Amino acid sequence: MENSKNTGKTFKEKATLWMDNTLSPIMQKLASQRHLIAIRNGIVATIPFVIVGSMVLIVLNFPLDGDGKYLKDLMAPQVVNFFLAIYKYSMGAMGLYAAFGIAAHLGKSYGLGSIISGMMGVFAYLMWFDYATLTIDAFGGATIFNAMVSGILAVEIYKIFVKLKITLRMPPQVPGAIAESFQVLTPILFIGLLFGSFRYLLGFDLNNFLATTLAPLQNVLTGGFGGVVLIIVLVTFFWSFGIHGVSIVGSVVRPFWQAAIEANAEWFQGGMEGDVPYMFPEQFLQWAVWIGGSGATIGLVLVGVMMSKSKQGQAVSRTSFIPALFNINETAIFGYPIMLTPILMIPFMLAPLTMALIAWGMMVIFGDVFWVFVAPWTLPAPIGAFFAAGSNWKAIMIPLVTTIVSFFIYLPFYKKWDKDTFALELEAEKQEKMVKSKGGA
Repeated sequence: MENSKNTGKTFKEKATLWMDNTLSPIMQKLASQRHLIAIRNGIVATIPFVIVGSMVLIVLNFPLDGDGKYLKDLMAPQVVNFFLAIYKYSMGAMGLYAAFGIAAHLGKSYGLGSIISGMMGVFAYLMWFDYATLTIDAFGGATIFNAMVSGILAVEIYKIFVKLKITLRMPPQVPGAIAESFQVLTPILFIGLLFGSFRYLLGFDLNNFLATTLAPLQNVLTGGFGGVVLIIVLVTFFWSFGIHGVSIVGSVVRPFWQAAIEANAEWFQGGMEGDVPYMFPEQFLQWAVWIGGSGATIGLVLVGVMMSKSKQGQAVSRTSFIPALFNINETAIFGYPIMLTPILMIPFMLAPLTMALIAWGMMVIFGDVFWVFVAPWTLPAPIGAFFAAGSNWKAIMIPLVTTIVSFFIYLPFYKKWDKDTFALELEAEKQEKMVKSKGGA
């Protein structure tokens, strides 16, 4: 019966039914999964600190000539140390901030105190470090997976203690803030005893264990081109059906992206000795591929601005042009629309894949363009690429070339879509005139 109902339906109608009945429920469950949301929100909360740390390093390492002389070479040592302190306590302490953010968001979702949950997450995170040799350098992006595990476990333990009422309860006359501080004594003590036993009595090092275990996946996602292809395919696939691709994929991949860019920044700051740790952090996608937004829609919008005949194409293209310059493309995705429109879905996936391959080739040819810093994602692509590549002027060429590639890939598909849309508009106008003429008669 179901097959007979689908007989004669267009691709868009079948795709809509499949999305509504099969894909959307799965994605909604994934997108609303409590722990993934906490990880995503907690790590996203670290981004301002990462940007501030990157900006400091950009200032220190701004090139003054082609002979390796930087702005920091003109600064007094105490001024350099002042800037480095900002970097070390912002981007360099990413794991510490992530532990608090993840635990705070998870605790809030359970109805527990977000502040005390975040503090428990930090406490659990810290228990895995040797206090006798601890320095601020220990809290970098490489420990972000510790932050995820420790933050989640700490809150889950806290929740169990509250549920089973294994807490110290104070008389009602005691002020709420004081009562709450006593209530969490037992879970905090348990977390310290549990994590401390593993670290100091059994000698288990969670940081090393996670780094070793996840190294292959880290290399796949941020060290090899195969990871780039996988991420592009998944992001554009979800967006093609109206699901925020970056939000879904980023929930899983962002911890690896953050660890990669922090490692690259340290490598750059240390004099770029040896090979760059990761060739393809998120910044490669941001500044070489996602120009105009996911799907590299800057090319689509440019084609639309220059060549639209249909009223719909003209209106959407003009409305989308300014946002596209700052990598915002929801108006384009939902305006044309791209989603569930096969003729536009094809270049939406094909353009970024081609651009990524060309950008990689340009990086190989240049030989010294690497993505080492985080620049605000709303910057126009050439400016963002310049800063993200450590103020390397060659990086500006990459988004300029890939934007041209995007334009020509979208061109034939858009012209076909615009032609069909224009024909439909003419037919609609014709029908409207006929209705009006009959009404007048």
